[in-house]
Amino acid sequence: MSSGRRSSSTKARTQATIVPDVRRQSRMLKSSTRVKETGEELLIATTRPELMSSCQLVIVNPEDESYKKLHGLHAVVPIFEREVEIRPHPSAKREKGTGAVMICSYGDYHDVTLFRELGLREIISIDERGRMTEAAGQFRDLTVEEARRKVVEELTARGQVRRTLTITHEVPTCERSGDPIEIIPMREFYLKQLDFIPQVLSALAGPTSIQEMRFLQPRRIHGRNKNSRHLDGFSHLTTLQLQIRRKEQTILSANLPGHDSASG
Repeated sequence: MSSGRRSSSTKARTQATIVPDVRRQSRMLKSSTRVKETGEELLIATTRPELMSSCQLVIVNPEDESYKKLHGLHAVVPIFEREVEIRPHPSAKREKGTGAVMICSYGDYHDVTLFRELGLREIISIDERGRMTEAAGQFRDLTVEEARRKVVEELTARGQVRRTLTITHEVPTCERSGDPIEIIPMREFYLKQLDFIPQVLSALAGPTSIQEMRFLQPRRIHGRNKNSRHLDGFSHLTTLQLQIRRKEQTILSANLPGHDSASG
């Protein structure tokens, strides 16, 4: 991510550069939300209040007797006033927080897993610049840290904060920089390579010389490079293909983003 030193992550592609089990201290907020059908208070604990705008579900442990009466009802998301279902799910741990968990896109890998498992529609509240999107409403264009502070201030002003405490938990972390990672959906391209070996060899025998097909050194900006949307060293191959296409307009053209055969 380009905000400060935060990095970005896209699905499983960056698993090689992520250490998902780094334990860090975070501030946990216990805030009050309202159950739509009954009007009663429901306490929810979160370390990512800035992602309330992306909440699509509240889960509770199916064996927790105190929540069984709420199964299938709806919680009203604080500040944003959206209604989301309260659903039993075994991944909600009774011993953690309040036992009721907001599932947002995306606070951690657990959220990603549940969104896929349950077929939830993602709401993207953080963009590739590390700033809040239009989905965040009044917090739009703030950095993640700024939005977190402002959301807590707003909840406090509304009288919905019940308790704050410091906890130690696992945070997705960049292996190289040691910075926290935001999980941001991005479009991906899968490039076929072996199908085009004959064209590449033919190009080498023609007007395109081996010098003209040299690899370009990727230039990094906050963990990314200008030559490609791929992270780490994957851009080398994409850059090579672009160099070839500049000299031979038809070579590998179907292997570049924007063509039907670029995926698969």
